[in-house]
Amino acid sequence: SCIASTHDPPATMNEGKKPQRIYIIRHGDRMDRGIDQESKAWQKDNQFNQDTPISCIGRVQAKDTSNLLMKEVDLSSCIIIASPWLRCMQTSLPFAKASKLELHLDPAVGEGAEFCTHDAPPHEKEEPFKGLVDTSYKPLLEGKAPKTDMTNVAEALENRFGFEEGRTIVIFSHADPCIYLAAALAKMKPNAMNCTSPTAMFTLEQEKKGEAYKIIRNARIDHLTMSLSLSLSL
Repeated sequence: SCIASTHDPPATMNEGKKPQRIYIIRHGDRMDRGIDQESKAWQKDNQFNQDTPISCIGRVQAKDTSNLLMKEVDLSSCIIIASPWLRCMQTSLPFAKASKLELHLDPAVGEGAEFCTHDAPPHEKEEPFKGLVDTSYKPLLEGKAPKTDMTNVAEALENRFGFEEGRTIVIFSHADPCIYLAAALAKMKPNAMNCTSPTAMFTLEQEKKGEAYKIIRNARIDHLTMSLSLSLSL
């Protein structure tokens, strides 16, 4: 099986020759589904706003995610790709700021895949993203729609970046695209992937070019702080 035991610590990720690694991370808790007072106030004025920000819980989740990535990722060979929807950009923000790496916005990992009928607003022109986004980046599919199973996105990702020893690609996306992209890269069926709660993380490793990725984390959330994990379980 290509899935590592959920009890194996990420420290077991390959010693010696460094694999190429991909992190696929769902956005943080959405404000349109939040139960805190800030979220409830936002919901009253934004009943039909599909471009929801993340909630106060989501902001903590995003910071926890950044803390883990800063511990594990070699920043000298790291690329950040994010869906252009606000909740994914906000989730990626703590890591982008901490790492001082540019964001590459790509609708290929955006909301709803081929079923999305409208574009995300241009948040790269707004604070706090201004100056953090690489506006010269060309989207993976160059205007084509992602397939529901994300196989064309996985293919485009491999065609664009190939294999480089020790490189890391960090992708911030949405629930279903995370599951399908992880499955496509690992050449596995989507039902082998776990469900994705907010900031659930897939970590995948590739030993050499052309090989299927091995799944090291399967939608794990143990990077979240204990207090937050407890609050989510209540």
